[in-house]
Amino acid sequence: MLCWIWGYALISLFIRIAGNTQKLIPGFCIICFTGLSAIAVISGLLSLVMPLGNIAAQFVLLVPALLLVTQKKLRLALTESFNSMFAGYRFITGLLATCLLILLLILGASLINHPDSIGYHIQTIKWIEEYRVIPGLVHINTPLGYQGLWYCLCAIFSFKFLHTPAITFINTTVLVWYLLFLLHEINRWLPDKKNGRPGNTANAVLYLLLLAISCWSYVQVRLTATSVSPDFIAALYCWLIFYLLITSKSSGNNAVSYMLLSFLCCTAITIKLSTFPVCLVILYAVYQLALLKKRKAIIFLLVFALIILSPFVTRNIITSGYLFFPSPFPDIVQADWKLSKALTIAEKQYITSFARAQHQVITPGVRGAYNAPITRWLPVWWQLRALSDKLIVGLLLLLLLIALATAGRIVKKGDPPFIFSLLISVAGLVFWFLQAPDPRFGFGFIIPVEGILIYWCSARYINNFKDAKNWLLSVMTAFLIIIISYSLYRVKNYFNAQYLVAPAGAQKTNFRTIHCNGLTIVIPLEGGCGDAPLPCSYNEDCNHFSARGNSITDGFKEKK
Repeated sequence: MLCWIWGYALISLFIRIAGNTQKLIPGFCIICFTGLSAIAVISGLLSLVMPLGNIAAQFVLLVPALLLVTQKKLRLALTESFNSMFAGYRFITGLLATCLLILLLILGASLINHPDSIGYHIQTIKWIEEYRVIPGLVHINTPLGYQGLWYCLCAIFSFKFLHTPAITFINTTVLVWYLLFLLHEINRWLPDKKNGRPGNTANAVLYLLLLAISCWSYVQVRLTATSVSPDFIAALYCWLIFYLLITSKSSGNNAVSYMLLSFLCCTAITIKLSTFPVCLVILYAVYQLALLKKRKAIIFLLVFALIILSPFVTRNIITSGYLFFPSPFPDIVQADWKLSKALTIAEKQYITSFARAQHQVITPGVRGAYNAPITRWLPVWWQLRALSDKLIVGLLLLLLLIALATAGRIVKKGDPPFIFSLLISVAGLVFWFLQAPDPRFGFGFIIPVEGILIYWCSARYINNFKDAKNWLLSVMTAFLIIIISYSLYRVKNYFNAQYLVAPAGAQKTNFRTIHCNGLTIVIPLEGGCGDAPLPCSYNEDCNHFSARGNSITDGFKEKK
């Protein structure tokens, strides 16, 4: 409710600034994603001055929303938006939606034991819940320097003041929006001659394929529901951006679409820096607004972009001393809590090295695979990939080869938004492969490239397939059986009856304590820090960092 109300208010603001007389509002789930972006910025700004785990932060979100919901016009819009999402649902679509939502609840209530979440995600959220932003936090654990606004969203929606162990409420909710959106699109494009809907079989096939991939690949829906990883969330933002870009011409409200695109692009970057190539979409949107002579909208966007990026950049500077940690560029901040440039570069190299070969030793030297030639690390990289990732990457290579062979026809017959989306996605692929080629970091660009090229190559043939509707219904039925079977498997092997009352939360951590300059530091005995008390560090002694003062809020610095 909060996300929809904030999203509706923001889109209404875009409409007024763009000077549109026709108020066209996007679908329910897109409004929710827009509101989530607005709350991310608000949460980031609040986190600079106060902890987000107390009830005071909730009032900042809740009071304006309650004032807005008193308006009859907004309540009618909410009802209409929600009902339209389920309009015309077939029985099989409704049954599939129900089973998927039950599966998400089962996954979201399960024990959190993902290595990255136990290693630093949960600790990052705990710092945001319990303290305002801390100078030099990166010295406690280097990964605590990653300050994407997703962690602020997890903190404010963990409802810490209720003493619940769960921190995946917002993860599960976002996945609900995503799956409902896919099912709505499948239902919308599925041919229905009885009700006079010709549909579009190619579109229905693509959305059904995307649903299957998202559920099959472990690092997409399943990992997101059982951890607090922002990787798939960042991919969802990229997919939404490309969806809006491709449909911008048919939206009937172009200026608002371009403003919304720019806003979501800025938000995506603050959630995960791996989405950085979507900056090109902002340039495209500004160019289109200039053609529409929307000077006021352009000025508003530039100012708004600074507001959106400011909490992200500020948190980075305060925790690590860099604007975009772990990138040492630009190196313009001078502070006593700043992490050394050498350690920052080493962290950046580690990310690339781990994405290439994980913990496999490729060659002697700094960070292993980082210094190895591609002929050394690529075979290991391929060997380490899961079957689902291998098939996705293999399909990508095949489609890129087809695209190169038919580039002339694509440019000649393709619509500009399609071509531009494809070019940005390919630029994102290059950025991903050079920086950190783990598929989970690149799905935001891999899937759009595949979707566009599959549509171009096969839409005509799929739409001419006479028995397409029955074939699609059969596939949906098979998929439904798989979802039910997997849900039963999860309940039998990983679910406990007490999870019906309260989610399991994070895996418990055994630890010992040491004393450093008057501060009690927690050291995990095995695994990661997880939900251990703050501050938790992997340094076995106090020789790597020192306190900047007598209180935790004074922060930390490198020990000279």
